[in-house]
Amino acid sequence: MSFFLNLPIGKKLLATFSLMALVVLVLGLFSIKQLDLVNFSSTVIVEKHLPRALLLKSGNYPAVW
Repeated sequence: MSFFLNLPIGKKLLATFSLMALVVLVLGLFSIKQLDLVNFSSTVIVEKHLPRALLLKSGNYPAVW
């Protein structure tokens, strides 16, 4: 801890800014990964489950799926 306290203010600011930039980058990558998961889930719902629900609602469904 004393190492950080003995650094000049410019290097402290650089270290802090670099750490924050790294946190923002990691959070951004995590967010993109989660949005991809939501996109996949919504695609499954629209392509697989929604047509079945609409078919059941209409009453014109076959006896075997």
